[in-house]
Amino acid sequence: GVARVLGCDVSGNVDPIRKRIGFIFGGERGLYWRLSGLDNLRYFASLYHMDPRLSKQRIPALLEQVGLADRANERVEGYSRGMKQRLHIARALLHDPDVLFLDEPTIGLDVVVKQRIRDLILELNQREGVTIFLTSHDAGDVEVLCQRAMVINHGEVIYDGRVNDLKHNYLRTKT
Repeated sequence: GVARVLGCDVSGNVDPIRKRIGFIFGGERGLYWRLSGLDNLRYFASLYHMDPRLSKQRIPALLEQVGLADRANERVEGYSRGMKQRLHIARALLHDPDVLFLDEPTIGLDVVVKQRIRDLILELNQREGVTIFLTSHDAGDVEVLCQRAMVINHGEVIYDGRVNDLKHNYLRTKT
C-alpha cells in the first residue's frame, strides 16, 4: 500500500513531511525529565532547525498557551502527568505544524486537566486550522474532539464516517 501525508509519500523522502507535522505520544515518553520544561522546548526547537530568534519568541508564547509559563524553569521530573501532557503539546506545536497526530492525549488525566487539553485541541483545530488525527479509546474525547471517526477492529476498518452517525447507529443497535 501507499500512505501519503500532505501529498507526500511516507515511504520516500520524509523530510518535507517532518517539517509540517507534529505528534504527541500517549503516556510519558518523548521528554527529557532532567531538563526543565523550557530547556526541553529549546532542545526540540534546535532539532527542528528553528531560527533561534523565532524560537525565543515562540517558546514563551507556547508555555503561556499551555499554562506552564510559571513552571517553565522546573525540571520535568517534578511535573504532574497533566503538566507533562501540556508540555508534549507545546513541543508538538513548536514549528507550527499543519497536521498534528495525537495518541491518547488525555489518558490518565483528571477531569479538569482533561477538559483543559480538550479545549486546547479544539482551539488548535478551529481557530488555528491545524488538522488533527486522534487515536483514543475514550469515547468522550472522540465525541467532543472529532467530526469524523474510524473504528478498527483486529486490523479491519469496521466504521468510517461521521461521529454523530456512529453514535446514533451504536445506540440504536444496543437498545
